[in-house]
Amino acid sequence: KQAEELEESIKTRVFVYEKINKELRNQVQESKKQVLKLNEELNLYQGIVEKSNDIILRINKEGYILFHNPAFEQLNFISGIEKNNLFCYFGEGDFPGPEQLQDKLEKGFQKINYKIQVQLKAKTWFIFSFTPIKNKKGLIMEIQVSGRNIDFTSNQYPI
Repeated sequence: KQAEELEESIKTRVFVYEKINKELRNQVQESKKQVLKLNEELNLYQGIVEKSNDIILRINKEGYILFHNPAFEQLNFISGIEKNNLFCYFGEGDFPGPEQLQDKLEKGFQKINYKIQVQLKAKTWFIFSFTPIKNKKGLIMEIQVSGRNIDFTSNQYPI
């Protein structure tokens, strides 16, 4: 009788372990599908950001550049500018200044556009769009910036 109970106990455990094993295999398969999907999305993102002719930046509230795409590196900036701060590149235009930008973003503006002349070797006009990146509490942590050359007389930056 003990042998039968032991055999039944083993059968029950084997059944349970086979069920758990099958569930784990399904989870592994699902994880692999998610990784493939994330890789596809990453490739799409890289294709958009890395190959864009538009400038794409992430800055902090003071204007210091945290991330930039290759288009930013292709610009022919004048020497002597503090290259880590986006606002140092700005010349003429309707940009009111970092404090006013921050104030508008904190008041709830989701996107603000300014026409700004950038201090390149040849002064060039851009439209810059500023979008706040907020944390879960709604506080602005960073600012997403995109810039497009609108100066058609300059060969400085392809459109």
